Amino acid sequence: MVLEELTTENTLQELAKEKLVTDEKILLRKPLNIAYDSKNRFVLLDNLRGLLILLVSVMIIMYRFPFIHYFMGHVMPTTNGIGFADFGVPGFIFMLCMMMSYNFKRNLATKGAKSVVKTYIIRSIALVGISFIMGYFASGAVFAEWTILATYGLASLFLLAFMPIKKPEIRFGIGMGIMLVYTIVLTAISPSLSDFVPGQVDGAIIGVISYIGLMLVCTAFGELYFVNKKRFYFFGIIIGALATVFLILRFTVPAESAFMPYIFISKHYQSISFMTIALAAVIGLFMLADKWKFLHRKKLPILNAMGQNTLLFFVVGGIFSQLSWVAMRMMGLTSNGDKVLFGENAVGFNGWEWIGGNVGHMFIALAIMMIPLIIMAYLFQRYKVRLSF
Repeated sequence: MVLEELTTENTLQELAKEKLVTDEKILLRKPLNIAYDSKNRFVLLDNLRGLLILLVSVMIIMYRFPFIHYFMGHVMPTTNGIGFADFGVPGFIFMLCMMMSYNFKRNLATKGAKSVVKTYIIRSIALVGISFIMGYFASGAVFAEWTILATYGLASLFLLAFMPIKKPEIRFGIGMGIMLVYTIVLTAISPSLSDFVPGQVDGAIIGVISYIGLMLVCTAFGELYFVNKKRFYFFGIIIGALATVFLILRFTVPAESAFMPYIFISKHYQSISFMTIALAAVIGLFMLADKWKFLHRKKLPILNAMGQNTLLFFVVGGIFSQLSWVAMRMMGLTSNGDKVLFGENAVGFNGWEWIGGNVGHMFIALAIMMIPLIIMAYLFQRYKVRLSF
């Protein structure tokens, strides 16, 4: 049956032009109402998710080396700006939320509200639990490390209250409003929170509030992409315009101005300026990728398998990154804060200098992390494994 072969990048209208669909009733149906087929996934999203996982995995290693430029990593809380690695979390959220509204409505219609709520609760608990486990291996204390997995898991649970809202434009407005209020509260109303949040990973449990807003906006973009491409681009332009305004203010408002804290661009504060600028960049890149038909049709080797199992590979990538640091210390390297020490400053033997010094060490660390990750993705691809939360 034609409907079972539909993919989200092929609209019913395009199929009609190709004379594959002739039933007028079918033509009037929107892609969001098409029965979901797990064997015929949205190839573009899987490819881009896989690419994001690969880039994040590489940057986790690279930005810790002292010869890599500061703005290639995560900038400090005192820096008014964005590092390349700072785009990772908003990109991660955007890619995961693109089909959230689609899946929510499908599951609500096929499984019922009780099953949907149960699934969201179980997934939230699982992700928060995995986050604490990863934190334990990273720092040795169960509750010492908060990760984006905990943020995503908890935020998606609260997001459930807003998902029944039918119009994505309303969800967009509520999401932007949440981020704006969050920034105002953090800046003007609660100095204690303003002191606490920057020292936590993605703001810990407090930062979840801002990410709820971001996720609402992203679910709105996802639904608009499937049902109304023109409005998707329209709201994309709105985000781009707001991002441009924030950037202009960043360079025109004096640093000592009382207004500056409200437009301060910071991942550590989850400010609305940071969220908007990062989201504008991610959406802009997504729009460019969307124009490349090859990415819609071709499942990219390795990347597509990672994209079909985004959360799993994100977790495994984090584990492998920790293992790479353990291996590097065994090779005579150790870490000092966020940077890696070499040569006479390193602990242990220094028998790896012949490989190429600092650059050589970086490639060793990348190999320790990426080779098992790629092998795992190949096996998932070879045996068509798909695990989802």
